[in-house]
Amino acid sequence: MPLPGFSPRNLPGGTLLFEGVSRLTPSIRLVLAGVFGVLAIRLLGLQGRKHLELKLLAEAQQISSLQAIQPRRPILDTNQNILALDIPANDLYVHPCLFRLPPEQVATLLAPILDLPDTYILKRFQESPTGIRLCDQLTTQQSLQIQRLWLDGLELLHHPRRLYPHRGSMANVLGYVDMEQQGQAGLEMTHQEDLAQESYSLSCWTDGRGQFLGKHFTDSILFQDEASLQLTLDLNLQESVAYQVECALQKFQAKRISAIVLEAHTGAIRCMVSAPTYDPNHYQRFPVERFRTWATTDILEPGSTFKPINLAIALETEAIATTDRIEDRGRIKIAGEDILNVGVSPEAAPGPTHYLTPAEILKRSSNVGMVQMMQRLPPSLYHDWFRRLGLGVPIGLTEDFPHPSVDSVIKPRDEFCNHPIEPAAASFGQGLAMTPLKLLQLTATLANGGYLVIPHVTAGLLPTIDQKEPGSLAGSQDYSQALYFGHLPIPSQELGWTNCEALPNHARPRQRVFSPQTTRAVLNMLEEVVLDPQATGSRCFLPGYGIGGKTGTAQKASQKGGYQEGAVVTSFVGIYPIHAPKFVTLVMIDEPQGPYSFASNTAADLTQRILAEIIHLTQAPPMYPRVNLLEREEP
Repeated sequence: MPLPGFSPRNLPGGTLLFEGVSRLTPSIRLVLAGVFGVLAIRLLGLQGRKHLELKLLAEAQQISSLQAIQPRRPILDTNQNILALDIPANDLYVHPCLFRLPPEQVATLLAPILDLPDTYILKRFQESPTGIRLCDQLTTQQSLQIQRLWLDGLELLHHPRRLYPHRGSMANVLGYVDMEQQGQAGLEMTHQEDLAQESYSLSCWTDGRGQFLGKHFTDSILFQDEASLQLTLDLNLQESVAYQVECALQKFQAKRISAIVLEAHTGAIRCMVSAPTYDPNHYQRFPVERFRTWATTDILEPGSTFKPINLAIALETEAIATTDRIEDRGRIKIAGEDILNVGVSPEAAPGPTHYLTPAEILKRSSNVGMVQMMQRLPPSLYHDWFRRLGLGVPIGLTEDFPHPSVDSVIKPRDEFCNHPIEPAAASFGQGLAMTPLKLLQLTATLANGGYLVIPHVTAGLLPTIDQKEPGSLAGSQDYSQALYFGHLPIPSQELGWTNCEALPNHARPRQRVFSPQTTRAVLNMLEEVVLDPQATGSRCFLPGYGIGGKTGTAQKASQKGGYQEGAVVTSFVGIYPIHAPKFVTLVMIDEPQGPYSFASNTAADLTQRILAEIIHLTQAPPMYPRVNLLEREEP
């Protein structure tokens, strides 16, 4: 509403202004109408035809794409101890063409942070004007120190670093990850797909300066996959055994040593140690041959540690009985070849004849007795039993480790049946070969009542413990799911399991190869091998505890044929506790030197120390009255 008395004419100069506007009004109206018409047409065009194009252009200017690098999943032991995990790290790239300071001064500033000589850094600057990868996987502290220098030409790129807190004690099992986050050995390689998480791009709104805004973030950034690869290994046992193995490596001056502890009824590997080992945090500093898990890849002749398996075959086929007596003269000639007992010289006169029971043959580790025993089996039946035990089968034993196409080698059926020396040599563990893990699997059949179990070291991809429902680690856990992970009883046909195709190999129904009567008879004999002070396994005796086992000393095969002179592999398979077996162990020592050339004073001694660690960790009470080895009655 106009003010009373107000008129444009009353303003200073208002009369002229009003008159000018009045004269230009038609022209102004036309111009304004034209302008508004053009704007309206333009606006309709922008909103109609170019709406989507302009929207995408605006979003491209306001929304930035952020590459979210997903860390590899951690690896845990059976008690949720961390064995491997990713930690924040950065790679340092330098662009000398962008330096504002002299290169010499930049090198001097970087040298103490990177712990590198400034001369080396300066030399690297000369490689290229831009894009020089100067240092990999810098720690968070180093990255902060570099950022605080405020130097042009330095670029830090986020690159997670794989950390192995326990270094060499777990290296032969875990393997390592290279700079491209690819597993190159052990579980890191065989479980690459399970451990590596796919990276994704995250769209984020930014302001005019390019700073990220807390707007329209997707919910995915708040939640991460916290699943971990859980193993059956026990960290405490692994580190204790690793220390014992390193001491034995120095004492025996051996080429290498492997020690494995396996649960007899499930096949879960509780400990797997190799020496010499390496530090997976700095794998570049070690020779390539240390990266192999040779207990699962190298095929060796088992020697006398295979005799209990042969004895079980003979008892199962009723070729012998536990009360039979077998002639042993210390030597025997087969197809023109002399086979001797340990300690018998080829030039010595024939010794006295002994008639030994199967138990005495094991205690003395008699080669001649084993040959005479296995000659009671037809060679064709003997070879069929090798196949039944999985020997010479063209498949890998376990999916957890890189493995060759076979884990054992036996002679072809025709050669084995038509040449008497072949079954004779096989009777005391030569002329056939297998990986140490395969030998341990066969020994486990004697400890678990006759079942072939699949050795394994992975329990599965499991959530972290705080994600589990209450009681999921106790008896309320679903039994069918527990079977999948292998560290609980394995399903079998007698439990009603008929369709287990979805289960991994180690959790499928077990195959029975020996009867409980046969395995119990062999276990009793193996206990005597340790209890008898004159037996080869007496060094494994522990007062108050029931232990069974068998020594083995085998010649090493030469690549040129025959055997290497003076090179042996000593081994010992142990079973504890002998009357209700839970664990089977294997110690294999490659080329021990000096006086340590027999399993009785190398592998048996180390096995005793390993079993003592198991007893200590499980706090198992003694089973028998405490009797010292020297106080036992002589035979």
